[in-house]
Amino acid sequence: MKDQRQHRVKTQHDYDSRGEPYTATVPDTLDLAEHARLAINALTGHLEPERHYAVYQSFTFDKEPKLGGLTWNLPAKDARVLPLLRAMTGSAQNLDIERGLMDALLAQIGEDGLAYSPISDGGAPQGTAYPFANGLLALAMLNWHERDGDLACLVRFLRLTTALARIAIHVEDRAYWPPESSYRPDGSWAWTTRGTAKIPYQPPEEPYLEQQGTEGCVKYEQAAPLRALVARYRLDGDPEALEVARRVMRFMLKPGMWEDTGDAGYAGNEHGIFAGHFHGNVTALHALLEMAVATDDSALKQFAREGYEHARRTGIARMGWFPGWLQPTAHHREAGLFLASETCGVADMLVLAVKLTDAGLGDYWDDVDAIARNHLVAQQITDVDQMRALGGGTPEKDALLERLHGGFNQQMEGALDSTGPHLWGCCTANGAVGLYYAWHGIMRFDAASRTATVNLLLNRAAPWLDMDSYLPYEGKVVLRNKQAASVLVRIPYWVAHGKVKCFLNDREVRPAWAGNRLRFDRLRAAAGERPGSVIRIEFPVPAATERHTVQGKEHILMFRGSTLVDLSPRDTTPSRYCYYLRDEMKRCQASTKTVERCIAARIIGLQ
Repeated sequence: MKDQRQHRVKTQHDYDSRGEPYTATVPDTLDLAEHARLAINALTGHLEPERHYAVYQSFTFDKEPKLGGLTWNLPAKDARVLPLLRAMTGSAQNLDIERGLMDALLAQIGEDGLAYSPISDGGAPQGTAYPFANGLLALAMLNWHERDGDLACLVRFLRLTTALARIAIHVEDRAYWPPESSYRPDGSWAWTTRGTAKIPYQPPEEPYLEQQGTEGCVKYEQAAPLRALVARYRLDGDPEALEVARRVMRFMLKPGMWEDTGDAGYAGNEHGIFAGHFHGNVTALHALLEMAVATDDSALKQFAREGYEHARRTGIARMGWFPGWLQPTAHHREAGLFLASETCGVADMLVLAVKLTDAGLGDYWDDVDAIARNHLVAQQITDVDQMRALGGGTPEKDALLERLHGGFNQQMEGALDSTGPHLWGCCTANGAVGLYYAWHGIMRFDAASRTATVNLLLNRAAPWLDMDSYLPYEGKVVLRNKQAASVLVRIPYWVAHGKVKCFLNDREVRPAWAGNRLRFDRLRAAAGERPGSVIRIEFPVPAATERHTVQGKEHILMFRGSTLVDLSPRDTTPSRYCYYLRDEMKRCQASTKTVERCIAARIIGLQ
């Protein structure tokens, strides 16, 4: 029996949190907010309102465009990220669909606090509660509460996290949720409808190996509910949430969940060494790092950092490319999965880099910059002309193409610069999360000291500062102050410090260096019609050609600063969507455009 209380979500988003729109002339360069607008289109477009707002996991835009793979495993991902994208953009597109999505999710919450799937297509069987999806729903509730101030979301969050803790299976000092399995109201567990296990698994037995199951990522299945319990502990210090979280952490750190590196003289489960599903393993590192920060566990923090460094060296961090699987043939998978770079994994690496940096475990902003400028946005399907050419170009087909325009894909068949004509529901949600983390990290503001900290030289409008970036065409950024008394600007590693020139209100100045940051003090804030101080920073943008080998094949990559502007060899396979068509970025002058900006009144914190 479902929760009979009113489940309609209260949202004031459309009339008090969008901020005031204004027009601005800006450089026509990478703007993550514009990519977020397109992601909103795809996220609300791949939902099926007539089927409880289930998500179409796949969309093929070839000569016969079609949607497929309807699943209720994914809607909570969309519900979690849409408020973040609204904060980036101020967009109200399809806000009614967003509300309907959350209403549909909440309508499935039973008297025990868990959300039960209303369909059996492509995931949890009808009438069962999938712990991973419930964990994501709990995180979504926190974002909705932070955006709209609705206390009912917090009440539901408390009930849901209590229920997740209750259904975890305890073994000795550990606990786990059976992977790819869902909970029945009678306490038994059901296997997913998605297919047979590559390495056998029978719920609810304790998994002994990370790669068991259909997807082959046991730790991933623990990550979302664990993150929900950690968030509960941060919120109210609940001792049961902490106790179960500690048990789940111990399960995730078992030797079988990591690679056996004993022959190399060290234990893989003590250093974050993994193989198998890349996205699944890096998602697990997110959860473990959040646990480490919440409990101030220094050893676990170091573990997460080592796991990131291990993941980083398996790809090409300079362009933000990472593999889909590590050592797939050793775990009963096809060899080609190594080259199937998922947006999910690419975005995961960006998010983990931000989390590690914010936790004080290093400075990974250059990694964030490279991922955001390159493979993250490259794998978002934004070129309507290419979509139309691959999809047939007729009006009836164009309507479906437009509905999914802005989704993210999974690179297939090994080429670094192209993919088949496909979009994926999971990649669209996870890629959008990556956009938000990068956008949030561009700049932060400390109200007490009135200090703005700029980490990434990307375009962003904020209540305290607007930044216009001319990269990669020109080594120039312009910061228009609104509220700050001081501004700290991080300069990328590829910029020669001795060649940086700084101007304050068009007067050349020599600000102090603090490591790789420039510090500007005693700035004038905007007041009424009077503009604030304007900072301009100029520097050369070096061109670089690098060689990177992936599975024995050499790739030549050409960069301007952090931006990949060309590569070879190029994939010339017909009927594929091409990335990195960036010849215009080789020019040395950026064009400008007039845009409408809308600064959100509330910026949602990072989970």
